[in-house]
Amino acid sequence: MNFKLLEDTLNEKMPVIVKFDEKINLNEFNKLCELTKKYKINEISKFVEHQKRTSPQKAKKFLLEQLCVICQTVKTILISRTKLLIYLEKCDNFCCECCEQEKKDKLTCVQNTEYKKNIQVEYCENSFVDTFLNPERSFIKGFSKKYLVITNVLKSLNHNIIKNYIEQMDYNDFLKTPYWDAIRTKKMQNENFKCQVCNSGGKLNVHHKTYENHGEEHLHLADLTVLCCDCHGKFHEGSDE
Repeated sequence: MNFKLLEDTLNEKMPVIVKFDEKINLNEFNKLCELTKKYKINEISKFVEHQKRTSPQKAKKFLLEQLCVICQTVKTILISRTKLLIYLEKCDNFCCECCEQEKKDKLTCVQNTEYKKNIQVEYCENSFVDTFLNPERSFIKGFSKKYLVITNVLKSLNHNIIKNYIEQMDYNDFLKTPYWDAIRTKKMQNENFKCQVCNSGGKLNVHHKTYENHGEEHLHLADLTVLCCDCHGKFHEGSDE
C-alpha cells in the first residue's frame, strides 16, 4: 500500500481508495491510524471504498490484520467499512472472537432494572454511537421500552451528527443496530403487527418508503411501512433499491 501517495492525496484533496478485499496488514493499519490522528476520521473515510446501496444485499468486506488488546495475538479478520472506520478512529479496541465472547454477557445497551429505577445516564454523540449504533450490541431480550429510551436520549443530542454517522454506515450494519431495532419494533406496534397492504400477520418487514430522512427514522415513522414477506417482495420488484 502506497502511504506516501495516500498522504499526498489527502493534502491535495484528490480521490484515492482503500479497496475492498485488499488485505491491510498490521503495519499498514498502524500507519492508517497515524494518518487518522493527523487528518481526522471524516477525511480518511472519503478515501475508503464505499459500497453504495440503500437496500439489503451482500456486503463487501475488508481483510484486516489486528492485534487483540487482551490476549495480544494477531488475527486476520473480514470487516465491514463501518467497523474499519471505528477501528481506525480508536486504533486500540480490537478483541479477538474468544476474548469478545467473554465480554459479551457484560455488554448491554440499557439495563432494564436501571431504567425502572430512573437512573440518569449522560450521553454524548460518541456514546450514543457506541451504544445504539453498534451492530454488535443489542437490547436485553424482552425489554419493552426501546423506542422510549432512544427518543429520550436523542433529545439532548445533535441530530445532524447522528444522521451523518448513520448515512456513512453499511446498510446491513445499520439494520443490526439497537437504534433500528427500536424503530422497527415501534412501527410494527403502531400497526398492530399487521401488514399495511394485506393485513396479514406472521413474519413482517419494516420497509423505507423513502430514504430522504434516513438517520432520523425516530422522527419520521410515517416514512416507513410494515409489510409481509410477499408484499415486501412486490415493493422491490423492478427496483434497484
